[in-house]
Formats: sequence, structure tokens, C-alpha cells
Amino acid sequence: MRLLLLVGFLVCLCSGEDYRRSVLPGSSPYSSRSSLSTLASWEFEGGSSREGWGVASPEAMGADVYATNGELRIDITSDEPHVDSSRMLVKVHDRATISVRYKYSGPSNVGKFVLRGSKVDVEILKDSPSVDVSSISWDPSTAPATDIFETVYFPVVGDGTWRTTYANFQVEGDPDASPGSKPLVRVFNETLTQIRMYPVAGRPAGTGFPASLDPIPGSSFHVDWIRLSNSPAVTRVTGCNGETYSSTSTFEELVFEVEQVTEKVNLVLDYHWTDWKRRRQAGPSDTTTTFARSYNCLRGGGDVITVEGRNFGEGGIDGRGSPAVVLIGGNPCTDVIHDTAHPQTKLTCITPSMTNSDGSDVQVLNGQLPGLNDTVPYFEYAVHPPAPKSLQASNNAATSIDLSWEPDGTIWDAMAVTGYAIYWRESGDADWSDSRRQVVGNITTTTLINLAPNTLYEFTISAATENQNDPQWLALDKYGRRSLLDGGLLGQKATLISSQTLTYDFNFAYFDASSTLDSGADATTITTGPTGVLGGEGHYGLHLIGDANVENCNSSYVCCDSYDPLVGSASCGSSMTCSVSMTVEAEWTKGLSTRRIPDNLPGGDKRVDAANTIDKEATMKCGPALRLTASSPRLTGAAWYAREVEVGEGFDTTFTFRLANPSLRCNFEDGIHTNCRSRGGDGFAFVLQSSAKTAIGNSGQGLGYGGIVNSLAVEFDTYFNADLLEPYENHVSVHTRGWREDNSPEQTYSLGQTNEVPDLSDGEIEVRIMYEPNLNEELLFDPRFASSPFVAHFLENADFANGGMADWGVGLGLLQIFVGNLADPVLIVPLSLEETLHLNHGRSWVGFTSATGLNTWQVHDLLDWHFTSLRHDKKTSPAIMVNQMGSFGCSGVDDPNKCVHT
Repeated sequence: MRLLLLVGFLVCLCSGEDYRRSVLPGSSPYSSRSSLSTLASWEFEGGSSREGWGVASPEAMGADVYATNGELRIDITSDEPHVDSSRMLVKVHDRATISVRYKYSGPSNVGKFVLRGSKVDVEILKDSPSVDVSSISWDPSTAPATDIFETVYFPVVGDGTWRTTYANFQVEGDPDASPGSKPLVRVFNETLTQIRMYPVAGRPAGTGFPASLDPIPGSSFHVDWIRLSNSPAVTRVTGCNGETYSSTSTFEELVFEVEQVTEKVNLVLDYHWTDWKRRRQAGPSDTTTTFARSYNCLRGGGDVITVEGRNFGEGGIDGRGSPAVVLIGGNPCTDVIHDTAHPQTKLTCITPSMTNSDGSDVQVLNGQLPGLNDTVPYFEYAVHPPAPKSLQASNNAATSIDLSWEPDGTIWDAMAVTGYAIYWRESGDADWSDSRRQVVGNITTTTLINLAPNTLYEFTISAATENQNDPQWLALDKYGRRSLLDGGLLGQKATLISSQTLTYDFNFAYFDASSTLDSGADATTITTGPTGVLGGEGHYGLHLIGDANVENCNSSYVCCDSYDPLVGSASCGSSMTCSVSMTVEAEWTKGLSTRRIPDNLPGGDKRVDAANTIDKEATMKCGPALRLTASSPRLTGAAWYAREVEVGEGFDTTFTFRLANPSLRCNFEDGIHTNCRSRGGDGFAFVLQSSAKTAIGNSGQGLGYGGIVNSLAVEFDTYFNADLLEPYENHVSVHTRGWREDNSPEQTYSLGQTNEVPDLSDGEIEVRIMYEPNLNEELLFDPRFASSPFVAHFLENADFANGGMADWGVGLGLLQIFVGNLADPVLIVPLSLEETLHLNHGRSWVGFTSATGLNTWQVHDLLDWHFTSLRHDKKTSPAIMVNQMGSFGCSGVDDPNKCVHT
């Protein structure tokens, strides 16, 4: 499910940035031998050719000017030497820069160019007659009124080595300010008709250059070449985890288009991510996306960014020029690649690691002339996200607690967050440990599992910013968990909270009328958890099906919890009473009748009411046992805890049972009474099932679970049924046929059994059943470990011919049964519960079933019961076979969803 939120053309008044750049019309730069965005160049390669420079007299120029060996030499003879270019017509409309490769020995450290321009249209100038440039006045007061003059300066070093210097036609408004911090001012924006170069000059006030000495006659200034080029101009930097667009370089008005996507884990848990719509450079009629900048970039580097603008050079494509140099925060981008079709305007590179927290401006330098460059604040490394707010604990259980929270900060902070790190510690611990840190995706609730029962914990949480281009940040398990991605940035921790786990998930110390009622969760804070479960554990009562009921509550007797035989029914007061409003006939169980099965659900035949609200008088005290069946023939009862509990991650449950008042069975031969024996039947079972909250199975040898689909039973059988291939009348066995078939007490479908148990009909016996979802290999060598031939059915996915069912090849656990001695198991069998049954997000109904036979019966009582989900993560391995492949393909199945490993 995708919920899309389109945010477009959002206007944001931003502060904190004072960068100005004029929006310039596009141009088609001239091609040149140097592969730059060159408007004009003088290479002086023609031997003695000065290429139009320095044609005036030495006296007028204050210098002797001549060309030799591919150089223009200027021998200085006055304190104000200058050299004029030839006449030209160059429309300067971009970030024009004059670059000069020179060699100079002398005291001066600054030179200048005086630019002569014309207000006359270029086309008109093209038609004008040639002019003797030596006769044109450079004095604005005497020059033609259509001429304009501007001066730009360049630094000079007089150490006699070859260097390259640059004179920019655009300068910062405050020459002493740092780059990118003040508005750019264009000093010349007309048609350039001529250039006068003062190779060395004194320092006029307000140029921003250091003090310079006047030129000394006798020194020499050598020029290798002079080039009029356009410097790079960066307008867009995109590719990081966040982008914004604007029609202005200052981003006062932001334009961006995003889709906030909400998807679900297991059809329940919402997780969020931002889908940035990468916007191309708009055409002339739409300037809303002229400028773009990236934020939330990886501090460790590795983002592939796209830089767009103008005048980047030919990039080395087809041997022309060199790739531009891109710096971020002064550190070089790697793998700079110019776009093949548009090398001058588009390139990509891989960002470096962040080393300077004070700045991360993007600078693009021409690959041949690094003085041709542009620096823009269009890039920002990820910052620590703000701490989440409203952290709360809820849905407390014995080994788990749910946490929920809300993100904090601006919309930009929210779009940068990719997940959260949750920390917990036992109350009183001084430090937070990474071993008790759980990272989740961009969700707002999760479950912490594998906690200790009855323990007070402290919790905190911090937000994470990670690489949103890595798909692993969206790979979540059912709790929204994953690992922190490399380079992930964690923010500050939220305010500490505390909460305590329960002793058990539920606990029946005894069974009376009140114990069957739903008292709800122990914790008062109730939320919907990540798997869709509402509320924590506590006491949700019992569903009593068929003949199961509280001891002393049946169709003949009404009982109450506070009954005192010395006082009589008056002792009940407002305490709870239990009553049955119908007579249950013997043959109603599955397969024998369509008669409605009695239960204690709303509207059912079994009722629990306050004694002072009914017109029936109690004659007995309710309990303290849960009676699955009375000592009568053909009874079947089931009792289910009234809320599904987590079993897939393991569980540990303990209960005490009592089998009593067995029937007396006599054998006859030739009509003669041979012997009689007091031995009851048939037994009971602890059952996990995801069939129904009112599920009940077959009577007699079915023990109340036979016939329940999608179930697993641990049976405690007291009667020998030879036709079921049972080993002995007194045995424990584990039965399942997976999620597709009805369960069966036949030993053919047993995972393992033992008759090395105490007499199950002898007094009160305590039992412990524990399922651990991960295999303890040491227990495979325990003498109590048993694995029947039926186990191979699940290990090799033997049901694949019918569409596949359970496949334990992905991971295996162990089920242990303890009888009498809760330290040493009597039976250990292999089991992978989540693969065997179709559970409800790991949860199922748990409870007990029992049945009596036609000629053999007994009381089946449960005296107490407590249950704890272990909440252990299951370790899984990839399946060793894939349906639809080779001999393991599903056959005879119309619905491919019935196959395993699709």
C-alpha cells in the first residue's frame, strides 16, 4: 500500500544565507584550441608576431614591446607601462575572465586591465570602418561618448618564474570578504572592443590587493599567452539524499517535488521514506528550477552528485581539454566525468569524506586553468538529526515491551531521518551498551524482545541519518529492525523513560469463576504494536468449549467464588458465580452431530455473573481446578487462553494437572468375569492452534485435539489404543500434521514419544513445556532426544507434490517436555513451529483439550498454569530447494501461492 503526498512549488522564506549570483542568459561559447569556453585568445606562436598587441610607439607605451620565441616581451621603460590589444568585437555576457601566463622579475605585485567597451550594438559595429586603434583616446573625458571603460586587477608575483594570473570581470561586492559570502558585482557587461594591459602597476585604493610598489624601469614582463574566457558558473548540485530547487541563487523561494511514501511491513507496520523527484533544468520559459542544491549528503563520502552550470571545459572527451576539478569543502571529488553530449554544462563526481565541519562549498575549477572557477554553497553534509520526542513504553509483557515515539524538527529534518537507534539498560546501570541497541527503520513504533521478566528497564532513542540511496535502509523485519548502515549518523538521545516487564505473560494460580473473565492488560498504556497486537499481556481469561468448565460449575450446580458452606448462598454477595443454562448430550463432538457446542463466549450457555445479579443460588465454591472433563463417558472439552500469544519466538509454560476418579473396566471371557481394573481414559493434551478460538476436536482416543487443523499437540495419554499404534497406555507424544491437514493422535504423525514417565493418573503432576526456536546442538546427544520417521516429512518438504507445506530446512528448534522433574526433560523433539503452522504474526491460541471414551473415563483437572513467551530471534538459513525448479517443483496446484519458497 502506498500513500503518496505530493509537495510541489513550496515557498519557504529561508534565512542564514547571503549568497548572490546574477541570473545570466545562456550563451554558445566559441570553440578554441585550448578547449575552454574561450571568447578570444592570443597565443603568440607566430615567431615575431605580436597578434595586434603593442603597435603604438615605445614612448607612448612606456615600454619596448616585441615578440620572440613564442612570447610577447614587454621591457619596462617607465613607471606606467601598458600595451594595447587590437580592435575586437566580443560580447561579454557571462563570467568573463582574462588569464595570462607570464614571467616577471620586479617589486610590483599587481597589474590591471582597462576594458574599453561600446554601447553601440554589435551588428552596427561590425559594419563600421576599421579604426586606427593607436589614435583612439583612452581618456574617458575625450573618448567617444559611446565608449565605456572599466578596470579589473590581477595579482603579479615578481620571482622570475612562469605563472598564470587571472583578472575577473565579476568580483565580490566586498573584496575583503570570503568567497561566496557577498553579492557578485559585474564590472563589465558590454561589447568589448579593446583591452589595455598594465602588466605591473601601483595599488589604487579599494582594489583589495596588498600594497604594491611602482614598476621599476629596466625590468621585463614576458607573456606566453593571453586568453579571454568564461569561468565556470555552477547553478545546480544534485544527487544527495535531499534536494531543493529555486528560481534564485539565494533560495529564498524553494521549489521541490517529493512523494512521502508510506508502505507496510507484514501488512501492519507503517514505514516511511521520501521519494525525491529529480527535476531537470527547465527551459527559458520556466526558471523555477534554474538553481538546485543538495543536503543530507554522506559524511563518509561516496554520493554520486551531478553538477550543472556553464563553462566547465571539454572534459578530456575525444582528447579535447581536461576534466574539471571539483572540490567540496576543499577536498577533491573523485571520478569526475563530463557529460558526453554536454561536457561544458554537466558533469558527475563522487563526493569525498567530510573533513571540515565549518564548510562544504562546491568549487568547480577548469581542468587546465584552475583560476577559472566558481564556488557555491549548494552542498551540505548530513547533520545530526534532532532527538525524537514523546517516547513512551506500552504493551508490557514478560520478555518484551513496545516503544513508540514521534519525530521532531522541521520538515527537512524529517526527510533526512532514515531510522532510529533504541537503547535500553536495567535500572541502576550506569552506561548504555551497544549490545543493548536496536536499530529500526523510519517507523514510529517497535517491540523490544528478549528482555528479562520482572525487571525495571530504562529506555532512550536517537534518530539516524543514513544513505537513502542504499536499498538496505528499507529492508526491515516484522518489528521494523535492521542494521545501522555504514556511515550512519546518530543524533542526540531523547529524554529517558522507564518501564517494567511482567513476571509472566499470564498466570492462573487457580481457577475460579473470576479467572475465566477478561481483565485485560496489566500495563495501563495500550497501543497497537508493530505486528498489529493491541495492548500488552496480563489476564484475558479463558474460552471454555464443550465440557470444559470451572470445577463445581455444570448443568446441575451453580457455584460462586466466595461460597462458605457454613453460611450458604448468602456468602456469595457480589462475588462471581458460574452457571450452565443447558444440558449437554453425550454425542455432540466433531463428526457426530451438528448440535451447537456450548461455550462461555458472549451469548453462550456458560455464564459468569455477579451473584447478586442472578436468581440462582450457589451451592458450591467455584474451583479451584479447571475441569476439562468430568468422570463420565463421551465427554470432550477444550479451554483456550482468550488471547493469541507469541509462540513462534519460543515459549516456556508450566502447569499442574490431576487425573482422578477413573472408571472401572472389567474383562469377560465366555460370559465369565475374569478381572476388573480401575484405569481411566483417555487423557488430555496441551495444544497450540491457529484454527479458531472455539476449536475442539474428536472425543475418545482423539483426546479433544484430533481433527483440529493447523495445530500441534503434546498429548498425555492414559489409555492404550492398539489401532493408533500407541506404545503403551501411559505415554507422552507430540503430534502435528502441519497447517494444511487435521491433526491426528495416530503415532504415524508423532514427532517423538516416550513412555518413560510417571504414572499420569497418580496424583498431582507438574509439567513444563519449553520451545526454543534455535537449535541447541548439544541436546541432540541427550538420551531423551527423539526423532520419529515423520520428522523427515518436514525436513525434506515431503508435501511439495501437494503444493508444499512446512519446510524445516530454513531453521530448526527444539521442543522439551518435563514431567514431574522440571529440571530434566523426559522428551526432546525437533520442531520449527513457524514453518509448521500458519501463525498470526507468530501468535496462536494456546490451551488444553481432553476427552473420555465410551467405556473408559476419568476426571481431567488443571490446577494452575502460567505462560511466558521467550521472544528469541530465530536464526534462519536460505531454503535448500525452490519450488517450480526441477524435481522440487509444485505439481497439481492451481494457486502458485500455495507453494513454498515462491
